Amino acid sequence: MVITMRTDNMIGLRHDAKERVKTFKKEEYTNFEGSWNTLTLHKYSKDWINETGNAIKERYFEIIQCVPWSSGPCYFLCLIDIYGKRYDEWTDELIAFNV
Repeated sequence: MVITMRTDNMIGLRHDAKERVKTFKKEEYTNFEGSWNTLTLHKYSKDWINETGNAIKERYFEIIQCVPWSSGPCYFLCLIDIYGKRYDEWTDELIAFNV
């Protein structure tokens, strides 16, 4: 008898997104109850001064972009800023390749 173990598969952020926030402060901001596991989503923040002397507060949050199914749910994440703009989303081709 073959037993197939199903689990939540956290694909996570694209490499571009990881590069975008690699120098940011990373904090947990919410949990998502998956089918089998609890997934922790993070927020990223960085405060800096631009060349004109203005204080800049950059904030990004991980959100679940999509959840295709392949022996269990696969969670693909992207970043969203405080204005609702999405960054570094997965394309349909990359999702199909990773599922």
